[in-house]
Amino acid sequence: MMSSRILVAEDEEIALKCILYILEKEGYDLTGVPDGRKALEKLDDELFDILIADIKMPGLTGIELLEKVQERHLETEVIIISGSASTSSMVDAIKKGARYCITKPFDLDELVLKVKEIHEKRILRK
Repeated sequence: MMSSRILVAEDEEIALKCILYILEKEGYDLTGVPDGRKALEKLDDELFDILIADIKMPGLTGIELLEKVQERHLETEVIIISGSASTSSMVDAIKKGARYCITKPFDLDELVLKVKEIHEKRILRK
């Protein structure tokens, strides 16, 4: 079975470790970075199927990162996660191309479900 490559950009170390741990158990190929700039460098160097990005990060915000992905890496699906996002910023993220927006504290099962949906749709497209 083909595995999706996932990049997780999250500045909260505990949240990053939790996301990586839970998705690793599902068999995904994961890379974690602590900020938006490092995420963009990784995206420019390697192919990722899914980007999970926190909306508020140092360097580049999740929204700025989403905009760059839409310019340069259209094959990468984006999930935005947010601890303090207003409804308007979540709507903005969806309008700019995010596949899903999840608010913190989020249920890890919900995140796994969203990733599985994206992964399965990719397999069907191929």
